[in-house]
Amino acid sequence: MRIDELKRIAEENDYEYEADSMKHQFKRQTRRINISKKDEKTLWITSNSYCDDKDFNMIKAAVEFAETPPEDREEKKFYLEHKWENKKFTRKEIEEIKEKFDINWKDFAVVEVKDEWYQIDNKFIRASINGLAWLLTDGSPRP
Repeated sequence: MRIDELKRIAEENDYEYEADSMKHQFKRQTRRINISKKDEKTLWITSNSYCDDKDFNMIKAAVEFAETPPEDREEKKFYLEHKWENKKFTRKEIEEIKEKFDINWKDFAVVEVKDEWYQIDNKFIRASINGLAWLLTDGSPRP
């Protein structure tokens, strides 16, 4: 299961979504479901009260998501490269742009976004091969 599917199920069941560098978190009243971003089959469920059908639906979906290998949880993103600008899109978004606008696609290249971790002064920076650094963390191990 991909994260976009789990977010849809969460919304249908009145759960709010938050994330940090280590986990996905879904909240509803006093209930929390945390799922590791890095590890497969790792999640924590906290509830101080009775779980109803909405909670059951969310827990069931969260378990399915946790069983999905982390590398398969996100839809691949691609850069649309143009001589003036680069933007990140999924394949689906690219197809929607093609249908919506009359664009000369000969001017564009589609390049897959690949992320890598770089260590600088005991800090880790996650950066895309295509350029922009976007996350700086403490010196804890990274994949």
